[in-house]
Amino acid sequence: MNRFEVPIQRLREDFDAMFAAAPPPPPEEAEGLLAIRVAGDPYALRMAEVGRLAPCRAVTPLPGAPLAFTGLAGLRGEVLPLWDLAGLLGYPPPRPHPRWLVCCRAAPAWAAAFDGYEGYLKAPLRDLKPFAGGGRAAGLAGSLCVDGNLFRPVLSLEKLLQSIRTKEIR
Repeated sequence: MNRFEVPIQRLREDFDAMFAAAPPPPPEEAEGLLAIRVAGDPYALRMAEVGRLAPCRAVTPLPGAPLAFTGLAGLRGEVLPLWDLAGLLGYPPPRPHPRWLVCCRAAPAWAAAFDGYEGYLKAPLRDLKPFAGGGRAAGLAGSLCVDGNLFRPVLSLEKLLQSIRTKEIR
């Protein structure tokens, strides 16, 4: 027998072993999230709702606009109304100039600004708990992401837009 020949018995055993082993577990379902900071506090945004993420460059403020309305921002040849997430969540002024903006996939004609981008999270669905808390994210977060020892309310961009449309923001 040369070095390239494999005994037929070994081939049979290897073939049988492939079918005798338990199948691997199905991949765990997970949700993609953007980990962000708003006024220093941890939050997350669902990637399924995010259309674009970009650095927040020049913003043109509008006189007499609500405090949560940052102004108009240009992005890829579009002029977008830019709302400050910290203001929408009720953080008091003064707030730092936002460094990032995100556009909603379903309604791309507006953007939300925030001050800290921490990266992408792939959160297993078991780590997403229903958000029943009050506080700043009440009504704007549908779930809570357990990220290590951090608890991140997962904000809904669509709920934020509805909030802007249905009530007067100061």
